[in-house]
Formats: sequence, C-alpha cells, structure tokens
Amino acid sequence: MKRLLTNLLFVLALSCATLSAQELHKIIFTPQWQTQAQFAGYYVAIEKGFYKESGLDVEIVSPGMSTTSISRLKHGEADVISTQLLQAMVAKDEGIDLVNILQSSQTNGLVVVTQPGITSLAELSGKRVAAWTSGFSELARCMARDNEHNIQWINIPSGVNYFVSGAVDGILTMYYNEYFQVMNCGRRVTLDNTFHLADYGYNIPEDGLYCLKSTYRKRSKDMNLFAEASRRGWEYARAHPEESVEIVRKWMKKDNIASSLSHQRWMLEKIMELQVNKETCTASYTLDPAIYKFANDILRKNGFIRKDIPYDEFVAPKAESK
Repeated sequence: MKRLLTNLLFVLALSCATLSAQELHKIIFTPQWQTQAQFAGYYVAIEKGFYKESGLDVEIVSPGMSTTSISRLKHGEADVISTQLLQAMVAKDEGIDLVNILQSSQTNGLVVVTQPGITSLAELSGKRVAAWTSGFSELARCMARDNEHNIQWINIPSGVNYFVSGAVDGILTMYYNEYFQVMNCGRRVTLDNTFHLADYGYNIPEDGLYCLKSTYRKRSKDMNLFAEASRRGWEYARAHPEESVEIVRKWMKKDNIASSLSHQRWMLEKIMELQVNKETCTASYTLDPAIYKFANDILRKNGFIRKDIPYDEFVAPKAESK
C-alpha cells in the first residue's frame, strides 16, 4: 500500500509538472542585433522569471550578421522582434504588416562624429561619412537631404575602423555603442565635432517591440503579456544596473561574444537615458502620436515611404496606453 501511494504521488507530481510546462506559451523573440546591454531588459525578464510568471516560455534568438530581425519576423522565424521606429515604418510601407506593442525608446541616440576641424554638419557637404550597411541610418540621411548637405555616404559593415584610420570625414554612431568606441580609440571627441541629431530637430525615438498584425489578432493576450513583462525587465534593470550588466555579460559569454564591462555599463546607462522623454522626464513605453506623425512626415518627404501610415494601423490597440 505504501509503495502504491508513493507511485501515485510520483505520477501526480509528474502530471502537474507536465501540465505546468504545457501552460507556458512559447514566444521566440529576436532583437535587432547581437546580445548586448542595448537589450538588457529582455535578458533580465528571462533571468528574473518575469516572462514565466506571465505564462510565457520566451526564447531569445539573435538575428546574426547576415539577416535582420524584420526579415525573421517576415518569414515566421520570430513571434516578436525589436527594431527601430523608422525601420519598422519602412517595412510596413513595403508590405510587412507589423504593429508596435511597446515603445522602449523615447529619445534619439544617433550621433555624427567628425574629424577634428569639421565643426558643423554643413561642413560635411561633399565629404565622406560612414554609415552601416545593416540600416538604421534613415534619419541621418533625411537630415542631410532636408538641409541640402551633399554627404557622400560610405556603407560599412560595423565598427569604427574607417573613421579611426582617417578614411572617412565622419561617422554615424549610436550614442550608447560606436560613440563609446570612438572615444576609446584615442580620437578627440569634443562638443565641436559631436552632433546629436536630437539636438537638431530630429528627435525621433528608436527601439520598440513589434509583431505581425496577424499574430496580434490570434495571440493578443500573449503579446500584451510579453510587452508588460518586458517593461518589468527594463524597470528592474533601471533599479539594478550592475546586476543587469552582469546578466547581459552572462548571456554574451553563452553566445561567445566578447564583452567589456566598461562598455556594457556605458551602454546600459545611455540606453536608460534614451528611454526617458526629454520633455516629461518619464519612461512611458508608449509611442507618442505627435512624434509618430513627425516621423511619418519625414519619411514621406524624403521618399522612404510611399504613403502615410495611420497611427492606429501601426500601433496595436493595447499598446496605445498602459
């Protein structure tokens, strides 16, 4: 009898564990780049169990060097991705019916760094400026066209070597990433040769979470739970930056990516700054309709999209307000 009871309890425990595992809804998430503190909130949400508490089994799959998160979304290889607002809008215009479910970025982080002696963006007319082949340079190109700066854009895969070697007159950087690399390569970076696009009237936010509209229709609860758990991850990272950096570095090691503690600290610090709206001094995690219209108008004016994209077609209903 005792043995029978033990066996029954074992079977019951096994059944409960199996049921619990079955209740977790699988989500594959792809950030727009490889593992780094730019995406700390999502790794934190996994490590602290925020996704599991929401009934989600989340797997993070980086896009690799030869593809993009948008491509993975398009081909059904990811349920949710992160990417920049302008790239998402261009993809929407090209027929990828995606929707925004959370807007983590509130302030633009693009910075043009020039060689010493070039002290204004206007002086870049006719000069060579490096930008990434992977994209994310739409806003800088719009700025140049709007102001009739005849910049010769030089496409580079990544890094800052072209600039450091003097092969180009300027380089487009992210404040939280390549800008740090330029500073640590011994280049002279001062207010005279550093130009934040946000300070020149181009303060369009960047990173957000996206899924296909068809996915949102079928799995709106899962998508909203993922967005909210991700928000919790970011809020935890803001309150525990050192722990969060170590979480990121743990995942970088797992993915065989070399990490610099000082670089990842800088990245997380600057990402957190960019998540705060400059006017309200808050991190709202939502996409402001007025800013969205400004982004739409800039892309339309410069030929990156063919027609206006209505806000209510771009932002998922539950993502409009929290």
